[in-house]
Amino acid sequence: MDSPPIYTMMGTPRSAVDAGWEHAYTEYPRFAAEYPWSDVVDTLTQFPGERVYEVGFGGGHNLLWARQHGWEVAGCEIAETPHRIACEKLDGADLRLESMVDCSAPSSSYDVVVDRAALTCLSPKDLKRALFHVRRILKPGGVFFFNPYGNLQTKPFPDVMPPVTLWEERATRQLFPDTKWETIVFEHVIVHYDIVGPNREHTYRIRVRKIGRD
Repeated sequence: MDSPPIYTMMGTPRSAVDAGWEHAYTEYPRFAAEYPWSDVVDTLTQFPGERVYEVGFGGGHNLLWARQHGWEVAGCEIAETPHRIACEKLDGADLRLESMVDCSAPSSSYDVVVDRAALTCLSPKDLKRALFHVRRILKPGGVFFFNPYGNLQTKPFPDVMPPVTLWEERATRQLFPDTKWETIVFEHVIVHYDIVGPNREHTYRIRVRKIGRD
């Protein structure tokens, strides 16, 4: 029997999520950190390759680091403002203004796909479609880094951020059946912030390898 899948902060149409990210970057242009995330750097260092694709690349700082370290970079972003910022930084890169749910990137093309808490804003149905495309665009043996928020989260999210789906562990594991994925790393990361009120941030750090061909 399948576990109850997810804990969702609120049900939100995908169009509202898309608009929410544009609002976040319009109201707060530095919404995404202006440095590469260590988990992305670690993933690309541990699993070297030639081509990397980032889901929801924001201002492009992770991809800029990757390019500077020899990777051919690509990705998708749904908000026009960060897409424009990233295109200015990464001239000639294949940066598409679209959701991963509608991914048009070529199949079996990337050694690594990374998601730094972008897919966590999708509904469960849309996430499953997005993961179909993640697997489709990965080369056989390619690695996917997935970074959703977990159901132990109590720290409020920024007001400008679109609603987030909070995932329970068993349901998260079920996204990656062992007939299609090899789990390399699956870990909880819990951080307690020094703030008044609920202060626990709960995320997963997941690395899986694509098994076989589609």
